Amino acid sequence: MNIINAASLMTSMKLNQWKSREEIEAIQEKKLRDTVSYASKHVPYYKKALKGKSVENLEDLAPLPITRKREIQTQTDSFISDMFEKSSLSTVSTSGSAGAPVTIFHHNSESHHGPVCEIHQLTEAGVSPFDLQVFMAPHGEERTYLIQRLGMFRRINVPALDDEKKSLLTLKKLQPRVIICLPSLLATMAYENMKSDIGFRIDKILSCSEMLSESTKKLVEHSFGCEVYDAYGAVETSWVAWQCEEGGLHLYSDSLVAEIVDDQGNPVKEGEYGNIVLTTLWKRSMPLIRYQVGDRAALGPECPCGRGLHTLKPIEGRADDFIVLPSGKPSPARFIHWVFYPMMEVLLFQAVQDSPGQVHVKIVPAGKPLSETLKKNIIQKIKESYQEPLEVTLEEVHSLPRGKTGKIKSVISKVKPDIL
Repeated sequence: MNIINAASLMTSMKLNQWKSREEIEAIQEKKLRDTVSYASKHVPYYKKALKGKSVENLEDLAPLPITRKREIQTQTDSFISDMFEKSSLSTVSTSGSAGAPVTIFHHNSESHHGPVCEIHQLTEAGVSPFDLQVFMAPHGEERTYLIQRLGMFRRINVPALDDEKKSLLTLKKLQPRVIICLPSLLATMAYENMKSDIGFRIDKILSCSEMLSESTKKLVEHSFGCEVYDAYGAVETSWVAWQCEEGGLHLYSDSLVAEIVDDQGNPVKEGEYGNIVLTTLWKRSMPLIRYQVGDRAALGPECPCGRGLHTLKPIEGRADDFIVLPSGKPSPARFIHWVFYPMMEVLLFQAVQDSPGQVHVKIVPAGKPLSETLKKNIIQKIKESYQEPLEVTLEEVHSLPRGKTGKIKSVISKVKPDIL
């Protein structure tokens, strides 16, 4: 990580977040004009896709074509700028949990962006450069940057074990100031912490990589006596949004432009939920313009914290998670999320669909087994959420399988349509 570039980026992030919405949008438009002009000249895919098109302001984005995952998957090299030798670039790939993985290229000169965003999130949450962090991942993933090797923002990578009690004892011994972790891992550890006599406490937790439901947030805060901050990002675009002390999920508006569109690519009304489309303003080796990342959200109101950055309402889940109805019509899986979102009796859930019109839901209870009345209520609520009759079955389990990145996919449909 280039320390000088990182320091410059951090300074601009700290200053820009307190600018007015109008000032921030002026920054976006200047960078947007530069990004579109650059991509039109140097990125083969956009030379064709943007031919004859120009952008002067944010409103000019809407007529531009949307970039979808399958286009990057099938034409990867055409998204690489001709200003970079492919052999000089590093790669990172999405997990492929929603289908085939997407491979993204980046240059070493751009490698500081992600770490700086992480440090920005932590410092805005009140974490100092000398507080110990623990990063928990299912396989003890290494995420150590140069600044940490220099003694600041020290981070210990701790593997998340199936034995939550052992993980908690490790954390208690380390006594970190902050934990960075998946919410599904946090939920199981929080429950174990409450039912055991370990009594682990932590000051702050940064939740990332999965949706953080309100029930999980409350469980974790109660168990660990801490503040929980959420963060949202994508492998393809790096960090997208972070949560402030007032609870607002702020977009990195000086590094990207976020749009919310319907399934046809048309902008939705302000505050309405739709597909998230992102344009990166900081990347040159593989810039992405109007990239549909596969998640759903809505643009939120201005935050009472006073920051001028745009905000997102809570992420609903992946747009390619669909429940296929008996007629073959796809219907959003987010209706199932809404059933479980406020339910404190359920620790984790996973809905599996093997055939149209059928859903089997696996549930990890938060404590004692679910009552028959609650089970019937869950089944009824799921059925009522859809326009056609569904066959819904429930199964209580002790744990749920994790993907290779450690995430638990809350909806798995083996008959989902190809919409992306």
